[in-house]
Amino acid sequence: MFSTPQKTSSSKLSLSIFAAFCCLLLGVFSTTQTIFLSHPVYAEDDILKNITHRKLNDTERGNISMSCASIQTSLKNIQRNDSKTRVILGTNYQTLLSNYISPLNVRLIKNNLPDPTLISIQSEAITSRNSFTNLFVTYSQRLESLISIDCKNQPDTFYSELENVRFLRSQLEESVNKVNTALSNHLKTVNQLREKLSNNSTDSTPTSTSTSTSTSTSTSTKINTSEDSSTTQINITSSQNEEKSR
Repeated sequence: MFSTPQKTSSSKLSLSIFAAFCCLLLGVFSTTQTIFLSHPVYAEDDILKNITHRKLNDTERGNISMSCASIQTSLKNIQRNDSKTRVILGTNYQTLLSNYISPLNVRLIKNNLPDPTLISIQSEAITSRNSFTNLFVTYSQRLESLISIDCKNQPDTFYSELENVRFLRSQLEESVNKVNTALSNHLKTVNQLREKLSNNSTDSTPTSTSTSTSTSTSTSTKINTSEDSSTTQINITSSQNEEKSR
């Protein structure tokens, strides 16, 4: 009897978050594609021990030494762009988790409509977001170390560290993809929930109308029956009076 208001409240809630969630999510995806145009992202120092470094030949050493200035400039541009993207992604992730994903699950639980899928996605999103934050710290430190190396006079050392940074960047990209996948799954699940609640709300309306119609019909029938009974009694009384007068 009292479940309909809860469903309607949840339906309004899901509708209200849907548009804002879509806009913010699109911003996250577009920003992600902008950042990782070179080699990918994340990892901790112990993972770097598994990297097999390739030895340079004389030609490669010479190319690095000759192009050192332009290489350093490119790396600094990457560092600057990555820092901006880190702020944008970190802010968007936190906004989605704090203002949309978590409050929605809390509201559904309070309305006795918990969704296990949304709860699981929230946990996955938080884990991936934390991994992104930690890995970016490691990556940015290694990138700074790479930029500080004198690639003109130390091409071998420079290239070895470059391989570390490339590996970390690949890991970081993978971490970002995991966060985006969780957000995409959340958006899909919210959309399905929105449609489900809308359908439940629509289904409850005909039931109420049917009940009202049935009640009205029943009342009308009772009135008509009562009127017919009164008419019958009047006719009987009239007949008896006529017989007495005769």
